Amino acid sequence: MWNHYRMRAGLIGAGVAAVLSACAPMGGPGPIFFPGQPQLTGLDHGSSLKASLSDDDRQGMSQATIQLLAGGQTNASQAWQTRNGDTGTVRIGSPVLVGLDSLSGAPVPAPADIDTSTALEAASGNYTASKTLNVRLGPSTAAPVAQALSAGTLVRAYAKTGEWLLIGSADQVYGYAFAQLLTAQGGGEPVLAGGKARRPRLCREVSLQVALAGGQRDLWSALVCKRDDGKWEVPAERGLS
Repeated sequence: MWNHYRMRAGLIGAGVAAVLSACAPMGGPGPIFFPGQPQLTGLDHGSSLKASLSDDDRQGMSQATIQLLAGGQTNASQAWQTRNGDTGTVRIGSPVLVGLDSLSGAPVPAPADIDTSTALEAASGNYTASKTLNVRLGPSTAAPVAQALSAGTLVRAYAKTGEWLLIGSADQVYGYAFAQLLTAQGGGEPVLAGGKARRPRLCREVSLQVALAGGQRDLWSALVCKRDDGKWEVPAERGLS
């Protein structure tokens, strides 16, 4: 009886393998993607080939991007191919926070696990660490430590929330530091800029390359941002939530 079930399972497995083999591309840079999978819409914005892309093309770049976002590795890439021979590659960039630079929306590189659940007010000014201090991924002593700064380290304040400052260099966010452990070095105290406190968005910039079977090619980039539910979306605009 056991051998009978093993033989039956083997035949079923062989049948599935034959079906997948029949659907597989003859060579090519990557897997074929099929309908019915979750789709990240809007990735074709900015492409000169937008009007020529098929639903399968959009599905391919969408599923490749979702896989890369799940992996989270910067500069990782994923190729895809449709059944009609269109091919493409997606590459994922570094994590960035959008909406910190004077609330202008300019992306600023940041740790991948930075806390964006707290509303922030804009801040300005340069500071030095008055003592060795831990920079954390969230505005709490319970948040994980992103890095440690030695006394005298010069940092820039990007934003504030309560008694915490979101700090970094001129072109990178480090994390949150307790404001009382920082000494102002000019440029003004933290100030609220233009209305209520708002939340930045944690995003990734992805580059997309497509080569259609007819010979047309294009290379462009898109910004993909994380929602409150942990899923990703292509925002309507590069601003705050």
